Amino acid sequence: VNSTTGVEENNATTALRIFPNPASTEVQVTTAQPGQVITLIDAQGREALRQVVNSSDRLDLSALEPGNYAVLLTNAARKVVARERLTIAR
Repeated sequence: VNSTTGVEENNATTALRIFPNPASTEVQVTTAQPGQVITLIDAQGREALRQVVNSSDRLDLSALEPGNYAVLLTNAARKVVARERLTIAR
């Protein structure tokens, strides 16, 4: 919360970084805190991948179909703290 305005600041842009994007077989994931969960959701709304990540980890995407995915980062309380989009292209 910003002490001047009293408004909660959104740190989602720094909470999660994924590169390269578009990706082919793996991505590097950087999070603000270790022990959070990354979930990839495919275009049909199905969970394609779920993995606990450290502050910097690699995700193996080789088993996933090419396409667009929503990426959710959740904390220990299961609250979504960041959202990104990821494209897998081969």
